[in-house]
Amino acid sequence: MFREVLITCLLAVSMSVHGALEAPERSYDILMLLPCASKSHRNVFMPLATALTQRGHKVTMLSALPPADNNPDITYVDHGLKHFDHSDVNMFEATENESEMFKDFEIIFSALANEIYGVPTVWELYKNRHKFDLIIINHLFSESMYPFVHNRTYITINTAGLEPDHSAMLGNVLNPAYVSNFLSEFPRPYSTLDRFRNFLFTLVGTYFWRASILF
Repeated sequence: MFREVLITCLLAVSMSVHGALEAPERSYDILMLLPCASKSHRNVFMPLATALTQRGHKVTMLSALPPADNNPDITYVDHGLKHFDHSDVNMFEATENESEMFKDFEIIFSALANEIYGVPTVWELYKNRHKFDLIIINHLFSESMYPFVHNRTYITINTAGLEPDHSAMLGNVLNPAYVSNFLSEFPRPYSTLDRFRNFLFTLVGTYFWRASILF
């Protein structure tokens, strides 16, 4: 209950502060990389992209989805690769067989990583990445985009909450004794058995993730 009240208060404060923000010193060019984002993941990014344009910034969004709106300050770039096209897939059924899902991931993301830099529009963005003031990456299935952010200013947005594997990949290793894995959650405070289970689940989840997603 306390957490819900705290979040509500923070939202109220942030909304009240928004109107008092000073205008940005200049317009920034921002690149958003969502190479394998579903519509639900892009829906998380759209309010941010829209808000940035309202503050006078320009946004370029790379994905495999059609434009979400007609905002003149958002440039939508479709890389055209359909390896992750799941428009005819029942995601609830797909998650019931996790082993098959990870096997599919191994095929899909290996193919995408091998081909995406061969797409002229993507390669052009990559060559001109230094022209962007900020790069924002969707945390999920976007490992093939990490060359974009080498020596560049960037942030990642995790649409699913804190994820230990993603955090560790970026250099912030979290202790599985108190940080939950991305597969399950245990009652707080953790018992000794729950800590062991969480540690085991973290190892297993990381193994399958690296085997399937990181080729």
